[in-house]
Amino acid sequence: MIPASYEDKAHIINILCNAFDNNISVNYVIKNDVNRLKRIKSLMDYSFELCFKFGKIWLSDCGSGCAMVIYPDEKKFNISTLLLDLKLAKDAIGLFRLPKIIKRESQIKALYPSKKITYLWFLGVETAKQKNGVGSLLLEQLIGNDSNLRGPLYLETSNEANVHFYQKAGFQLYQKLDVGYTLYCFKYG
Repeated sequence: MIPASYEDKAHIINILCNAFDNNISVNYVIKNDVNRLKRIKSLMDYSFELCFKFGKIWLSDCGSGCAMVIYPDEKKFNISTLLLDLKLAKDAIGLFRLPKIIKRESQIKALYPSKKITYLWFLGVETAKQKNGVGSLLLEQLIGNDSNLRGPLYLETSNEANVHFYQKAGFQLYQKLDVGYTLYCFKYG
């Protein structure tokens, strides 16, 4: 796995938009209308910007997969992050849906411990390369290098098929959260 540069942004967003096109959680967050694909792209752009500033982003060695983590304790409120949040609300979520999304995020964050954690925001592989071990190898490399993690690694998935994937990698399912759909909450370490 190799660290992503800012020049990799468009490629990473493309991977994630395709990998998460039909994802329940992503489609819950964004406003579903004729601009749905643009909204997914806005969500992935937002995630890239925050992870680039307050976390790490990697590409698989073959370039067909990516992983984005954020260190929540490092995220600082400033004009830059406020503008990103406002842009996300306007371009992806929709202002009237914002309270519902904030409530969901609060429910998720309430499950985290008060100590430092690492949050795996997105792990995605190009659609044509899925089921070939790219995601498994990326996850293995991520958790195999302690310098990537700042405390336990947390993630959620709305895809029931991913439950076995994360358990096989050593993650513990510690909570199922009903947020209008089932969100499977995992931790490692």
